[in-house]
Amino acid sequence: MGFRIREIRKKLVTISSDRYFLHLEVRREDNQAVSARRGRETHSFLRQEEVIGRDEEREEIVKLLLEQGELEENVSVIPIVGMGGLGKTTLAQTAFNEETVQQHFELKMWVCVSDDFDLKLILQQIIKSATNNNNLGAIDSMDQLQKELQNVLNGKRYLLVLDDVWEEKREEWLRLKVLLLSGSRGSRIVVTTQSKKVAEITRSVQPYQLGILDKEKSWSLFEKMAFKEKEEERDPKIVDIGRQIAERCGGVPLAIRAIGGMLYSKSSESE
Repeated sequence: MGFRIREIRKKLVTISSDRYFLHLEVRREDNQAVSARRGRETHSFLRQEEVIGRDEEREEIVKLLLEQGELEENVSVIPIVGMGGLGKTTLAQTAFNEETVQQHFELKMWVCVSDDFDLKLILQQIIKSATNNNNLGAIDSMDQLQKELQNVLNGKRYLLVLDDVWEEKREEWLRLKVLLLSGSRGSRIVVTTQSKKVAEITRSVQPYQLGILDKEKSWSLFEKMAFKEKEEERDPKIVDIGRQIAERCGGVPLAIRAIGGMLYSKSSESE
């Protein structure tokens, strides 16, 4: 082991020396910048039959979207909060595409916010989602953007999903919210987030806490991801292994989908 360590150290010294001749630079970047560049993109489309185990949750979110309170604000904010991988985006997609929801709102918009809470960019994305206008680059001032936004929202009952919000500064949220208040009574904003603080500073109603899947729902999702149709009927041993794997995923849909997908082509017990 000592000999191997000396050999590795020699290689590292050589690499360190070579970087000067190769004009290589050591660059350090903070996690926030790296995370922002890796920010994911999401969209509103989803086939309802692809979602397993979230029927009750979908019904509860749809109820919050459609119910009318006597003293409610014109625009109410419903946060969906939970740790990564639970399916907050998927839940928002299922509610967004529910037929009753589609018919209830005059205007439906979806914006993925992710790490970069840039007010100008968010306004552009909202307007683009509402109008399919891809020429907003020419509008380079906040005043012009907010006027365009008011033209889009004014007097309409709208549904806006702000997916994957991380900004925890309340003043930043209020700068956006004040520009979204021109919708008619019954308008809704759904915010999905992993941060309880974000849920608290944005909410008009109690944040919806999304939980893990129970054992049977976990198995149903794993079964769909890991097995070809009726394949599980062929070998009880494989089914037993599959149930153990599904249980170890801890009820987290993302883990179940990822591992189940990896096992889709594996048919032997050893695999």
